[in-house]
Amino acid sequence: MNELIDLAIYISREMHTLKAFVQWKSRMFSEQIAGEWVDSKRAMTILKISKRTMQDLRDNGTLAYSKLMGKFFYKAEDLVKLLESNYLKKGNSH
Repeated sequence: MNELIDLAIYISREMHTLKAFVQWKSRMFSEQIAGEWVDSKRAMTILKISKRTMQDLRDNGTLAYSKLMGKFFYKAEDLVKLLESNYLKKGNSH
C-alpha cells in the first residue's frame, strides 16, 4: 500500500514538473512569435511611412505580408532588410 502512495506522490510531482515545462515552452513560443511579426501600425512607425505608402509596398511586392482576419502583419526581419537595402552612405546618393 505504501508503494502505491509513493508512486502516486512521484507521479504527482512529475506531472507538476511537466505542467511547468509546458507553460514555460508556451510562453517562450508566444514571445518568439510576438518578436517576429508586427502589425501595420507598428511597421509604419518603424519605417516612418504613411498608410498609403505601406499599401504601395504590399501592392508592388516590395514587402511581404500575412493577412489574418483583415489585419496585415509583417516579419520584423523583412522590415530591417527593406531599410538596409535602401541605405545610402554619404557620397553614394542617387
